[in-house]
Amino acid sequence: MTGLEFIQQLLLFSSLGFLAIIVFGFYKPAYVIWWERLQNRRTVLKIYGSLLVGFMTGYLILSAL
Repeated sequence: MTGLEFIQQLLLFSSLGFLAIIVFGFYKPAYVIWWERLQNRRTVLKIYGSLLVGFMTGYLILSAL
């Protein structure tokens, strides 16, 4: 496995992890964003949704190379 493949897999598994956190955060937002004063589903989607989009974009860019 090359370094590029490792980074690609790391981005993919991180994206899947963020997706799981989003699903769990819709059920209990306080468990995934305990540090925020306002703990609602919109905040979960803003924080982890942006991470999911960023990591998935990185994965798709690397897979196109």
